[in-house]
Amino acid sequence: MLACRGETWLIALRLGVDPMISAQSVPAIVLASITLYTGIYHLLLSSRRRRHRTDLTFALTCIAMGGYDVFCAGLYSGAHVAEGMMWQRAQLLALALVGMAFVWFCSDYTGAVSRRFRWLSTAFFSGMALMMMLAPNALIFQPNRGILRSFRFLGTAVSYHEAELSRLTMLQHGGAILAFIYLLIVGFRFYQRERRQRAVPLLAAMVCFFIGAVNDTAVATGLNHSIYILEYAYMGMVFLMAFRLSDDVAEMASTRASLIEMETRFRAIFRNTAVGLALTDCDGRIVQSNPGLCQMFGCSSEALADSRLFDHFHASDRSSLQRMVDRILAGEGTSFRSEKRYIWPDKSIYWGDISISTVHPVDDDTKIEGLIWIVVGISERRHAVDSLRALNEKLEEQVVERTRTLILTNRRLVDSLQKLHDDEEAGKLIQTSLLPPQIDQLGPLRFSRHLVPSFYMSGDFVDYFQIDDQHVGFYMADVSGHGVSSALITVLLKSFVSYTRERFVREGDQAILDPGLLLTRLNKELLTQNLGKHMTLFYGVIEIERNHLTFANGGQFPFPIILTEGVAQQIKIKGVPLGMFDFSTYENCEYPLPERFVIAFFSDGVLDLLEQPGLTEKQACLREAVARSAGALVRMTKHLGLAEVTMPPDDVSVLTVQRG
Repeated sequence: MLACRGETWLIALRLGVDPMISAQSVPAIVLASITLYTGIYHLLLSSRRRRHRTDLTFALTCIAMGGYDVFCAGLYSGAHVAEGMMWQRAQLLALALVGMAFVWFCSDYTGAVSRRFRWLSTAFFSGMALMMMLAPNALIFQPNRGILRSFRFLGTAVSYHEAELSRLTMLQHGGAILAFIYLLIVGFRFYQRERRQRAVPLLAAMVCFFIGAVNDTAVATGLNHSIYILEYAYMGMVFLMAFRLSDDVAEMASTRASLIEMETRFRAIFRNTAVGLALTDCDGRIVQSNPGLCQMFGCSSEALADSRLFDHFHASDRSSLQRMVDRILAGEGTSFRSEKRYIWPDKSIYWGDISISTVHPVDDDTKIEGLIWIVVGISERRHAVDSLRALNEKLEEQVVERTRTLILTNRRLVDSLQKLHDDEEAGKLIQTSLLPPQIDQLGPLRFSRHLVPSFYMSGDFVDYFQIDDQHVGFYMADVSGHGVSSALITVLLKSFVSYTRERFVREGDQAILDPGLLLTRLNKELLTQNLGKHMTLFYGVIEIERNHLTFANGGQFPFPIILTEGVAQQIKIKGVPLGMFDFSTYENCEYPLPERFVIAFFSDGVLDLLEQPGLTEKQACLREAVARSAGALVRMTKHLGLAEVTMPPDDVSVLTVQRG
């Protein structure tokens, strides 16, 4: 577009372009190549990421704009007004398609474009496109008012033929500009409420594109004597949004790698656990089983495959199992547990502790895909209990013989208890693996934790993690009760938060950044599961750049203590524990943080270990410990006498967050 017209043939031959094409068309052809390549790439990418329609609408926008660039090249090579009008009509058709695709792209990317505007703008641009395809020239142009645009731009001669646009076409231009202004407003609102990293590229690209559209409209109406720059302005859209969308692809690849790693760990647990595990369809037909189940049933995995799990249980227990499954499928519960008999191929009968729960699709908790069966062999325990009962009835008659039998039975019980102990130790290892590192640096924030369970497994749990490059999340939880049942709730909590983080990365769900919303959802989940447990939970999100804390307190006590410039004080925000009331909701609290600070969190188990007589004195002791230790976790636990504590009466946990 900026090549000298007198050197057209020479430049065209040097560039390998058809000599019939004007050299001033070469930049437009280059831009068309880049834009079409980008559009085709994202069109192929959309076929691999069908849930992300942004790739498709961005690809259609690029392809339509690439067509516009090609028609620009034709216009710049036109020899007379009639040929120029042909290319102008094609340009206007392409711009109508660009406008339509761009509206849908902005809608998919921001999620903030109203449905009414989408369809009105689609109808407007569709009508504009039909007019360019079917209407006579007299309706689109003023054919008798041809224009030879000839001027110098940056020292280079530029000239081409085109016809003056009709008033109707100019009105359509005005309507397109108004639609674009609306999209700019949407872009600014998106910038204000979303992550800057995601909003800035779109807003910058829209500003560039808008400047190009306004300039070209002014040139077309004669208000500005300059070149058309829309094709150049759109390159900003190509580079900025292609870069942004490529970041999304990279994030998804990282998430996928994490999911593969988690799946690998799950499969290892599935294969190596000592209990029997099976995945069945809703009719009880086995889809997958682990070696533990094959060993318990005395069958190979090939023999179990595609058989009905009911057929491996005692005939007297099958009907009750079927009734339990029917109740689950009818929505009367999500799990049940019972002790049933199962049969070996040699007709031997064994007892198993059977647990059944439902499997749901990732995106639909109301639909049941299948059932998970957990079978724990308890034959030895049942036999031991039966033997003890029989021996007690004959105690007076067979004292000597009974003593010997009791010794043998006790040995069996010791073995069973040892197995239970081993299982509890395995559970402790699993729970420990879910905890974050004892000391972790997340950006400028340093997290430390100290956790002492009252038994093998803890009902207390802490976690901290990076949400994105500007946000760090953390929480402290205390589940009611002790032992395995409470520890399992902490596993549910960890899974719930991890799933919420995945939804944030995959779907843009903001719950991980909204503590009040996260606690409200978790409260409903606990009540839905009907686990008979409740928990206290403090969840906070620190925005690193603003050094700002947003949190919600679900009944966590003692209150957090913040240490700044040697002064320790409590952050007194009360709340209701989770899992108690279905009407409970939780609100966010905002807390601007100083440049240097330490925040200390304690579970209520710490209070049981302090010697002070009253609650007020104990809270004062905690504040003094935080101040005297300058926020250092090791000195803090030593001052409170927690460093040497083992098997306390209640789970004890301490969490510190430090900056500076």
